Amino acid sequence: MSTPGARADLDKILAARHHDPFAVLGKHPDPRGEVVRTFLPGASEVEIPGSGVRLARRPDTDLFEWRGERGRVP
Repeated sequence: MSTPGARADLDKILAARHHDPFAVLGKHPDPRGEVVRTFLPGASEVEIPGSGVRLARRPDTDLFEWRGERGRVP
């Protein structure tokens, strides 16, 4: 998520002010495949069970994100 609008959505989630957080969080199509995002305060790492896929922490946040090929995660 690198566009200004996308960053604004993430900032609203972090501030608990987003009107529809699941429009951003969860699994969604991405121009290059799929993206999975989650907000897990206190987590040190996140892995999708059964897939071996680890989500990367967005710097200085409790947001985790993975981007990859479509169909890789359930």
